[in-house]
Amino acid sequence: MGYDEDEMERGDGKLYNIYEDVPEYCSYYKHQGHTPVTCTMKRRDDEARKKKEMEEAEKHLKDQMHGISESTKAEQVQDQQINTEQPETSHNKDAENTQEQDRWQTQKRRSRKNNQQTQQVQQRQQQVQQQIHQQQVQQKQQGVQKHQQQQVQQQQQQQVQQQQHQQVAADEWITNSRRSD
Repeated sequence: MGYDEDEMERGDGKLYNIYEDVPEYCSYYKHQGHTPVTCTMKRRDDEARKKKEMEEAEKHLKDQMHGISESTKAEQVQDQQINTEQPETSHNKDAENTQEQDRWQTQKRRSRKNNQQTQQVQQRQQQVQQQIHQQQVQQKQQGVQKHQQQQVQQQQQQQVQQQQHQQVAADEWITNSRRSD
């Protein structure tokens, strides 16, 4: 590291990097020794944030499913109350047939309603999964963009360092040439 007069006397017109041993710097963690791309603290924070988002989405989905099951239970209790309020007064076959048809109709309505609710839950699950997938895609895209920005910043820093090195080398060469005169 440093200035080498032999390199300047070669006359090959190349500039030499005197900052070879500059350590890497993490702009996320504000420490030397690694870059933001390899920063374990950043990776840990990103994973914790993603995990929290997933837990919130799952909780939201469970809350939605729980609300549907509660309404179904309430309707079943209502149906049972209606059925117990109707006393069996006759052992007539017509009355039995009517009750049987009512039960069949009630079961048919419940089945249809349960199917609709199941479809609604499935649609909600698909929507949540699509949202999670979209968030993951966006996060990946943001990560790629950040990586590209970091690369551009590194290139700019290298250019600045090269310009500084060129200036230092030129200043030293001028100083040395004046001393030798």
